[in-house]
Amino acid sequence: MKNINLKILIPVLIVIVSFSSFLNAQPTSPEQLKEELKEAMKTKNKEKISALFYWEGVSDEGREFSKSNIDKMAEYPAKEIKILPLPDGLQTEIIEGSYIYMPNVKLVGIFQIIYGEDGPPTFTDAQIPYGIIDGKYYLPNTIAKPVVNKVSPGKK
Repeated sequence: MKNINLKILIPVLIVIVSFSSFLNAQPTSPEQLKEELKEAMKTKNKEKISALFYWEGVSDEGREFSKSNIDKMAEYPAKEIKILPLPDGLQTEIIEGSYIYMPNVKLVGIFQIIYGEDGPPTFTDAQIPYGIIDGKYYLPNTIAKPVVNKVSPGKK
């Protein structure tokens, strides 16, 4: 009798876990992303902070860099997070060597993270951009693409 109950219980648990992952969908507004980030920082939940980032196209080196920043974000809770507009003329792409570095989501705003007395010893606030892709809001990562040198007709 116990074996039958386990045979029924295990598939039910799998469905419940799968459904709870569905309910934990990516934020659909800047306010929701802000609240989820604040809660993840408060609880020092690195996995939840990581889940708020968009990871498509990120190299292994980029993943390591982002994970070190996530570790730092999880060290200190945010006292407050403000939603700010993107500054006019914000440079989002940088060419270095033969690569162009850019965010992997369309940036639409900035979060100003304000720390309280328990914040980092060297600064009181930080800013991180956020963006949108397919109607979902994410924290961006940086991706690198090779620069293609185009030669204009008649020039060498």
